[in-house]
Amino acid sequence: MRNDRRRFLLLVFLFLLPLAVDFPVLRGGFAFDDLHSISRNPHIRGIENIPRFFTDPACFSGIPRNAMYRPFLLVTYSLDYAIAGLSPWFWHLTNLLLHGAAGVLVFFLLKRFLGARREGASGGFEGPGRVGRSEWLGKGEGPAYAGAVFFLVHPLNVEVLGHVSSRSDLLLGLLLLGALLSACRAVEGEGGKVRFGAFLAVQALLAAALLTKEPSVLFPAAAFPFLVLAQAGSMKPLGGRLRRAGYVLLPGIFMAAGYLALRKHLLGIAAAHLPPWTGGSDPLAGGGRDMVTQLSTQALALGKAVELLLFPWKLSADHWIPLQRGFLEGPVLYGLVLVFLFTAGVLFFSSPRSPSLAGLAWAALLMSPAVLVPLNQIFAEHRLYAAGPGIALALATAVTGLVRSRKPRVLPRWTGVTLLVGAFLLLGGRSFFRSLDWRDRETLWKATIATDQHSYRAWAQLGQTMGEKGDEEGALACFRKAHELYPASSGLAVNLVEYLVRVATGQGDASLCKEGLDVARRQVRRTPWKALPRVKLCRCLLALSFLEKKPAQAASAADAAASILSFTAPLDRTWAVWAGSLEAGGKREAARALWKWGDQVLTRMGPQARKARAGLLVRLGRPMEALEVLKPLLKRKVQDPEVRDLVEKIKVSGTSPGDSSGSPAASPPRRSP
Repeated sequence: MRNDRRRFLLLVFLFLLPLAVDFPVLRGGFAFDDLHSISRNPHIRGIENIPRFFTDPACFSGIPRNAMYRPFLLVTYSLDYAIAGLSPWFWHLTNLLLHGAAGVLVFFLLKRFLGARREGASGGFEGPGRVGRSEWLGKGEGPAYAGAVFFLVHPLNVEVLGHVSSRSDLLLGLLLLGALLSACRAVEGEGGKVRFGAFLAVQALLAAALLTKEPSVLFPAAAFPFLVLAQAGSMKPLGGRLRRAGYVLLPGIFMAAGYLALRKHLLGIAAAHLPPWTGGSDPLAGGGRDMVTQLSTQALALGKAVELLLFPWKLSADHWIPLQRGFLEGPVLYGLVLVFLFTAGVLFFSSPRSPSLAGLAWAALLMSPAVLVPLNQIFAEHRLYAAGPGIALALATAVTGLVRSRKPRVLPRWTGVTLLVGAFLLLGGRSFFRSLDWRDRETLWKATIATDQHSYRAWAQLGQTMGEKGDEEGALACFRKAHELYPASSGLAVNLVEYLVRVATGQGDASLCKEGLDVARRQVRRTPWKALPRVKLCRCLLALSFLEKKPAQAASAADAAASILSFTAPLDRTWAVWAGSLEAGGKREAARALWKWGDQVLTRMGPQARKARAGLLVRLGRPMEALEVLKPLLKRKVQDPEVRDLVEKIKVSGTSPGDSSGSPAASPPRRSP
């Protein structure tokens, strides 16, 4: 009873440990992908939308082109919003508690596979109520606690706590761990039978993992060695153990196949496109890398992962990994040597080696999608989370094997324990200070730039943050740097032109606007199929028309803006933004031309364009016109949360949806004859 109580208290300690080490993340806000997937995503703002998550990938984000099929993740988002709205601290708290739960499962995983399995090993108590060293090591509890603490306090895992939308990786790791432990219990039934309750738990947890993130399809392959190893103490022949493991995992294989077929139906792609052997025009973009570049670059990234695992000091929200063109490049060879030495060292000291092999195989399989698929971000810390339990098992097995060895001790036992505790304190302290970087977006991206000066993504995010704070000149400097680092990016060029126009208009500096015009024209020549560079080119023309008093340029801009519809329909809302801002600034002639063209396309506007124009009209003090634009959307049976918010704003402005009275401010501008 005393041992059970102590074990329970230690598990509670593991569960609450992230709250003690990483609590500064509770002060943080939403950052990076959190903005489009959470704070600006209207679909998660109501639990009545939960059924739609399972049929509509567009619910993943407030930006339709960012559609992904992760409905179980969205369910957790919706529940968080129902409880705390958009208060970031509660979302971070959810991540902290999930991380604590994952740490408890890591303990049970390590305890199961670190126990003495050598023939004749004894793991009994040395006395009543007292755990002896033989049980502490033989039963695997000491190394299991140490491995779980290592997993919980390691600074590499701070990103899944500070970056809320990295919950996909956190949930993936938690659900797959639960499925693995349930599968191990299922194959340990008496008389060669499978435990039915544990079998059902495996399928339920795997189904939830499949609906959380794509790498879960690899679970059957990653779990198979563990299931064979879990039966090592039974008298059943190897063939029988293999068949029992296959029986437990076979439904998961069928579920994974069904999940891929569903993705193909909803998204048009089952898994992901592998890179060709010849690359595209932009290798920094995921689809532009060829297979040799992808694999050699990822070899360098894996070496960096080993570095950060052992020496986690230069952590970053966006690591800069230079592209490599072949396997004989110096940095690639360095990365491969690091991975080889780490793997060989772990296996050399492990005794027995089978748990280490299973853990390393688990980590390799769950990291393989990021290695093979050319993602936009070459290396990210949060992608290592699901692989972490396997690495923790391999390291704990190696340390346990080293302690169990009969070689003469170099250090006294308590000296070794002191060094271990000191290492955990160092890791915990590093995690604490790392979590301080996530207290706000400006701090996060400045810390990222301090670590990786070449991170164009960090410069762009810092520019966006400064622009939202009203520091347009500071934002312009950041976007200049981001565009300099990645001139082929259409999005960065668009942001640069945006702030060149803003600063040029505010300062009356036509030279800045001409610079923006040059950037936009270069980008159009680089990617002629992109509509966004053309949008900014038109905006430059409009600004120049007023700065240089050339109305002909305004007419050219209006004609060019009209042609954008032939590229992509959702951008038909851009005319409304231009017209409203020009009219608000007293530039009525160009505004009238754009309003007139907008009235002609109003009947063809999609829901996104209607909401964009209605929001603009509300900000301009034209509630009746906004209501008129929203009427087709108000007639729908299922009301969009974003439309509902706009209607509330219209009510606040003094106009109810049933009010037909008008006001001078609500009338459209007079057209020129």
